[in-house]
Amino acid sequence: ASRFWTKGSSDEDESEDDSEATSSSESESGSESDSDSDSDSGSDSDSSSDSDEGGAARFMRSDSDSDSDSDDNRRVVKSAKDRKYEELLAICDEIRNKMKINDWAAIQATFDKLNKQLETYQKLISVTGPLGPAPRAYIKLLVELEDYLYKTLANKEAKKKMSSTNAKALNTMKQRLKKHNAEYADAMDAFRANPESSAHEESEDDSDSGPDSDIEKEDAAGKGEFQSTVKEKKKDKILTMKPEDITYGMVRAKLQEINLSRGKKGTDRKEQVEMLSYLASIAKGPSQRIEVLIQIVGALFDVNPSMSTNMSIPIWKRCVLTIFDILDVLKEHPYISLDDKAEIEEREDEPPADTEGGVKVWGNIISFVERLDDEMFKILQVTDPHTNEYLFRLGDEPVFLALSSLTSDYLERVEDYPAIARLALRRMEHLRTSSICLPFADILMTTPVYNAMRKMVVMQQQMSQEEEAAAAEAVAAAAAEDAANAEPLPDEEDSEETGPQVKFDDIKLKMPASFVMEEDLGALMQSLMNVILQHGEERTKARAMLCKIYHVAIHGNFFAARDLMLMSHLQDAVQHMDISTQILYNRTVAQMG
Repeated sequence: ASRFWTKGSSDEDESEDDSEATSSSESESGSESDSDSDSDSGSDSDSSSDSDEGGAARFMRSDSDSDSDSDDNRRVVKSAKDRKYEELLAICDEIRNKMKINDWAAIQATFDKLNKQLETYQKLISVTGPLGPAPRAYIKLLVELEDYLYKTLANKEAKKKMSSTNAKALNTMKQRLKKHNAEYADAMDAFRANPESSAHEESEDDSDSGPDSDIEKEDAAGKGEFQSTVKEKKKDKILTMKPEDITYGMVRAKLQEINLSRGKKGTDRKEQVEMLSYLASIAKGPSQRIEVLIQIVGALFDVNPSMSTNMSIPIWKRCVLTIFDILDVLKEHPYISLDDKAEIEEREDEPPADTEGGVKVWGNIISFVERLDDEMFKILQVTDPHTNEYLFRLGDEPVFLALSSLTSDYLERVEDYPAIARLALRRMEHLRTSSICLPFADILMTTPVYNAMRKMVVMQQQMSQEEEAAAAEAVAAAAAEDAANAEPLPDEEDSEETGPQVKFDDIKLKMPASFVMEEDLGALMQSLMNVILQHGEERTKARAMLCKIYHVAIHGNFFAARDLMLMSHLQDAVQHMDISTQILYNRTVAQMG
């Protein structure tokens, strides 16, 4: 028992073992007749010693023995960052295996998984600051995947033998890699210049992934937190250059960079609008200017991403002015047209005017106008109708009528008749209620209200012309004064602000000088109705007929409105229409009396 509780020295253990051995040898030589019993007792003692080895003898091991056992069975603890990095490497190896068997469908699915894993890994690396650069293993895979893609596309025979699913996945990966690799172009070029990673870089990667480095980074981030907030953001390279030194390709590359950053977390949407506005001012040609203006409209829509809430009034006005600019450029250069199915070509120069088939620019202007109409309706919904603000918002309706009219003129030039019918319905819905814009307008005041709207349009056009003339005179006077004083212009690099600064709260709508409202409201409604009946869809025709009946009834011709309702047979199919059309039907019937 004392041996169990006390641990002696190694010499004492050896002496005790020797004495036990001599005593056991003497007992064995002394009695040979009891050999069987001794053997039995020996076996019993062996079994008991074996059992004691797992019990009491277990606590008698030395420190060296326990250390060796713990080294063999030690549990390796890895940080979350190391685990995510190993998972990233495993996904890269999985893509390489799929490349060996030319399985592009699996490559496409695994590539999505890899990008999600990369985002998770970057968030773990930079918790407090912006996302860090992609690891070298990821850049290496992008280079290998791009090279293998071009090699596969060059092999026409192998491409013909592919299944339809695999060929479709190949084309999809071609488009995706073209857009995706643009963000990592510099890193990929650096990797191609130095494919082999040096030992110094590998040691830095290993040291960065250790737990001590995390603590050091957190301490450094905590110490430099105040400095990072005070430090000004570095200006973009294109803002520091002179406009004449900026090329067509530089504007295209910057525009592509902004498109890739749209929708990402932490992106300043108003800053994107400012940058796009500056790119529009330095665009190298009309087609490139239209491309930038279209992106400005999309960026303005992104400022208010929620469809349930209304767009702010300054942003709505900004969108209207931008679409007016697009229509002006399209009118001045008729060889340019918008097409939502056009492919975005990576040109290095502005295409000439005599291009065969014209110049196609991606865009859908009818969708922009319809979105603005919906946003205007939501703005009126949230505005108190008993305030002057509501009357000011109703004053924007002639501007929208001008926008829809000029858009219809462009659509007629490109012969897009289904879009003209859609826009004609929007115009009819506004003109249907134009006679009741004012709370005190009754049935007999419908035509005078429309005439008053026409006069307001003319007055706004005259005021815009006078303001433009006054502004031109002020600019000319300032230029003459500067020339007389011969003061040197400030250097662009020394100026604090470069590029235009967009003020969202100080935007004034201007009525286009080319817009003319028709004198006869009834003739205008009938012409719009004819366009819809000829080129519109069934729902568009039904709503246009209800607007026509409403317009006839509000002018006091109830019998003609009744005849139109009966001849159209709308009452038989109205229960199968959408909710908004049913509401319009109920209002029309109520107006008929």
